[in-house]
Amino acid sequence: EAVRLSPTNGLALVRLARRVLEQDVKENPRRVGEAEFFSRRAVEFSPNDAEVLRIREEVKAKTSD
Repeated sequence: EAVRLSPTNGLALVRLARRVLEQDVKENPRRVGEAEFFSRRAVEFSPNDAEVLRIREEVKAKTSD
């Protein structure tokens, strides 16, 4: 909902990325790609936000397998 209301909100995007990544692969087989996309967009909109950068690193670590 937050991303729909404010699609340039980096913090909302990166939190969505983390949520998407936590989904079951059966529920969302594209979860890795979606999480990558949302977290990259978050950094574009909020490049100086510490939480955005921290969660982006978490997503990268979990998706690099």
